[in-house]
Amino acid sequence: MSDRFKFRVWDNENEWWMPDEDYVITTGGGVCYSPADESRPGIMLPPERVIVRQCTGLKDRHGELIFEGDWLALQDPNGDVQPETVLVEWEDNAGAYPVEIEHDCFDTTAIGWAQQMEFVFTVIGNIHESPELVDQDCRGLG
Repeated sequence: MSDRFKFRVWDNENEWWMPDEDYVITTGGGVCYSPADESRPGIMLPPERVIVRQCTGLKDRHGELIFEGDWLALQDPNGDVQPETVLVEWEDNAGAYPVEIEHDCFDTTAIGWAQQMEFVFTVIGNIHESPELVDQDCRGLG
């Protein structure tokens, strides 16, 4: 579960994921951009410029880490792919990353619990690079 404490940073201005070695996240949640090649001095980036995304500590069916802001295709234990995309977002009230799933007993559960129940996830994009996936029909993507 050490992956749970990995982060990635989206730069709104340049529309790219900053390379891991080029930034530092401060204790206050700020981001200092400092290229590893030292081509320019480090600078604090304004909060509206960056979005910090945390890893859930979970991996999809292909071994890809799942981060906040990722779009997932969801396959149930019977092998059926749910038609709706799932957006990974932290829910403070639940203390978890809830996902809506079609199941006999419930319609929402934590993403980790769904994996333990043999639901399978596939990362198919994220809200920054693939905003159009909000209405994507996932059947055939899993």
